[in-house]
Amino acid sequence: KPLTLRFDVSTTPTFMKEVKVKVPMDRSYEQTDETAGSTVTKVFKAMRQVTEFHYDVELEWSLSIYSGTSVDERTVLMSNKSSSVIVKQAKESSRLRISPQSYELPLTWLLKQVNLDDMASQFKVDTSRESTKTPRRNDDVDEAIVFSGRLSSWIGQIHTGLYGSLAQIEGQHDPALEKDRQRSYMSDMSSSIDPTFNPILPLMEDRSERSSETEDEVVPGCMIKIEAQSHEGNTDRNVLLSSSDLTKLTNEHARSLQEGLETCARAFDASEYVVTTTAEIELGAVLRNLRSLSIQYEET
Repeated sequence: KPLTLRFDVSTTPTFMKEVKVKVPMDRSYEQTDETAGSTVTKVFKAMRQVTEFHYDVELEWSLSIYSGTSVDERTVLMSNKSSSVIVKQAKESSRLRISPQSYELPLTWLLKQVNLDDMASQFKVDTSRESTKTPRRNDDVDEAIVFSGRLSSWIGQIHTGLYGSLAQIEGQHDPALEKDRQRSYMSDMSSSIDPTFNPILPLMEDRSERSSETEDEVVPGCMIKIEAQSHEGNTDRNVLLSSSDLTKLTNEHARSLQEGLETCARAFDASEYVVTTTAEIELGAVLRNLRSLSIQYEET
């Protein structure tokens, strides 16, 4: 059955209360009182009264995967549900609401490139086809580029549907008193800079002979272990990189991505955001790396 990756997001605003707030103005005035032959002058700060409208905004999103058409039986991979108070100076909540949105990415092509018996990539260019002209001009690579484009488009939809909407919601937070206001840092999340190490394999290298040297041992406790693949009982000795080198590359990618997520969590300052939590920051880091991988693949 085909598998589909799905992202759902929505926000629900609920009116909480109306509050009258006295806000100091830039100007002041004097009041003079005469008592028992003496004159007393007092200086008062001019005040104006502002009505605040407080809304509880509940944010809910999930990243899930499902088989065939069984959307209701999907497996949730990552999710978050949080609520925050947005203060406005007008009783209007329509722009605080994100109607339920879903963005889907079919994974059928990607999974066809994986040998499920040994969890190894089986992507290759069919050189017997008449349409195969060069290592780049062929149907197999064209299909890979199409999937990469769909991945980038899906990530773009999430950035617009989640982060674009959160920026709009946080921008409406407008308490009457200056001390209660917060600068929105949502624009910082649109950065395309990805510090994660992305491995590049030398696909065009001619490696007909392998060194007779034994492979280095992989450090115990690594997150990913890639075994040397064998076909019809014969281990492929013409692969470009040894299994230990591939293991080191993929583990460095996983390690640097994990380090990036931990850095995001440590650097997160709740006082800089109104609705956003660490979950949205970490999701943004993962999506940024996926987009970086997609762009890197298309460019190389």
